[in-house]
Amino acid sequence: MADKPAWNNGQYFLTLVFASIFLVSIGVVSHNAFAMGQNGCINEYDGPFTSFTINNGSKTFDALENQGMTFNSFGSFNVTFVIHTPNVNSGNNSNSGATWFGDDFYGYENGHCVGPVGPNQNVTVSETLSKTHTYGGYVQSVTFGTRASSGATFNVQWLSSPSVPQNLQATASNSLVTLSWSAPVDNGGSKITNYNVYRGTSSGTETLFATIGNVTSYNDGTVTNGQTYFYKVTAVNSVGESSPSNEASATPSSGAGVTVKSVDQNNNAIYGLYTLLCSQGTSGSPDGGNSCETGSSRLASGNTTVTFSGLPAGQTFGVDVYNNATCSFNHWSDNTANTYKFRLFTATNPPSILTPVYSCGTTVPQPPTGLAATVVSSSQINLSWTTPSSNGGSAITGYDVDRSTNNGNSWSTVTSNTGSTTTAYNDTGLSPSTTYTYRVSAINSAGTGSPSNISSATTGTVTTNGIKLDNVQSTSGSTSTSNPIMLADFNVGTGNNRLLVVGVSADNSNVGSITFGGVSLTKKVSSFHNNDAEFWYLVNPTGTGAIVVTMKGTTSAIVGAYSFSGVNQTSPLPTSIANYNSAASSPTVSITAKFANDFILDLPSIYGGVTLGASTGTQQWNTHMPGSITGASSSAMVQSPGSVTCKWTASSGDLWDDVALEVGASK
Repeated sequence: MADKPAWNNGQYFLTLVFASIFLVSIGVVSHNAFAMGQNGCINEYDGPFTSFTINNGSKTFDALENQGMTFNSFGSFNVTFVIHTPNVNSGNNSNSGATWFGDDFYGYENGHCVGPVGPNQNVTVSETLSKTHTYGGYVQSVTFGTRASSGATFNVQWLSSPSVPQNLQATASNSLVTLSWSAPVDNGGSKITNYNVYRGTSSGTETLFATIGNVTSYNDGTVTNGQTYFYKVTAVNSVGESSPSNEASATPSSGAGVTVKSVDQNNNAIYGLYTLLCSQGTSGSPDGGNSCETGSSRLASGNTTVTFSGLPAGQTFGVDVYNNATCSFNHWSDNTANTYKFRLFTATNPPSILTPVYSCGTTVPQPPTGLAATVVSSSQINLSWTTPSSNGGSAITGYDVDRSTNNGNSWSTVTSNTGSTTTAYNDTGLSPSTTYTYRVSAINSAGTGSPSNISSATTGTVTTNGIKLDNVQSTSGSTSTSNPIMLADFNVGTGNNRLLVVGVSADNSNVGSITFGGVSLTKKVSSFHNNDAEFWYLVNPTGTGAIVVTMKGTTSAIVGAYSFSGVNQTSPLPTSIANYNSAASSPTVSITAKFANDFILDLPSIYGGVTLGASTGTQQWNTHMPGSITGASSSAMVQSPGSVTCKWTASSGDLWDDVALEVGASK
């Protein structure tokens, strides 16, 4: 929480408009206020708050009882408080005068004189406070006080309707328009509940057409072929509806056809010319020697497909393809050195997709190499390997992973096909203190290849006094010094010897402060050479509260929190380390753990144009804010003291920062 005003310098001026001021003890309603000079109010009565309540339109809060609380508010909220005046005023007499209070609601200190009042009275003040920004999703810190008491401090989580949905696109096919868009950059601080789709038949005439859930696509099947339709989309949360998105239009059509790919399933390049021929014969040529060319297309450099459209639906056609493959297929020659390949297809709507298929002697892939098994915990082993030296002439589509508990004498299938070309797999749900042996085989269109080398690892033991990870939670958004980012309701658990660790990744600024339930956290390790990466902590937190992160400047930030129990309270974080690079690569950091059964946490931070994946630890959060920042975190339990390396794979090279720390188990 930001530094609060000292209410004893007397240098404030009346700037707020009061909704109402009640002098309860004498039964008089007064709208008078004394303008305050440099030395305070005339005949100033300095008394304490005896009550202070807040109403956000749906609920009433006691701000004196719950110092530092956070509540939601939309456009405004009401405060009502009572100041009890003393027996004498600042002039040491009982003449009529005014009582004084101060606040910092508008970002600076304001002082107010309220009167007329006399000695030993209850002065009730009520005012409505409206937010000063148009956007939502930010937390404002507020203090009210008198010269006789520190008063009330609280946080306001301002909410608003969402920002505009992004990049609406409309794609037409036969009697169908498919819409897709991206979620708003700012949800207004409240979860998006649904989207409204607006439609019209001319630009700017859209009216409400459909209300759908929290999804970012919609199929409009109530369209007429040949008619152009115009669309806009809005987002809705608990506060209200956003402004409309960009306008997109599409014209559905019944024209049939075919789309021909320029690369076949064996990655053979198909060059240049696609010729569409009528299918009228049964001999070597699809047109039986008859000249029935319908059209042709020569691919420009870099194109991957060519589409023939506007054909009679249901009629059979042939496509001639000139390429560099020597594979055998039904073919005919034009008596030149060029060899043509053709396939028959039936024109459909939308156009069917035709992938040239050649019998090129495809075989199953060679075995993967370099299989390694790494223990992560008592229930997880991570596998990694190297792609086979040959894919057998057909692209690898996945991997078969097998496991043995008797050193390879018999095998069981962990997964018959990962369905991914990623050369890593995390095997979870294992038994503690058990040795597992693994092998991996590659898969292509011809089948499953021979297995790799085998690799074994033994899961760790379960300790009764070890660390327990009780809760993980993360969020992201745009933030600044006046607009903190918050995890509103974080529960730190009820176990013994607790620890809260908060990680922050950001692109343009670093952390100013972090609080949990109003209690400040301590920074343990940070790195801010290319992007910001920081870990902060709090020993033995209690209950459920808001984690509020205030940055030193305007930035996009990703915040994640861990709560642990069973942590050494004397030395909760025995080691930490920071790393960064000056040349584009994937994030990596190595830390030397001091003790057995400790947790290792890492936190990479890289430009938001890059995605992260394939963590060597157990991924806990991984958030990609396109164009801004990508932040992630993983954890690993160490079985014994020694070096631990945390790695991530970046989708493309970029500069990064990475920090890691060791969480010590209670002894």
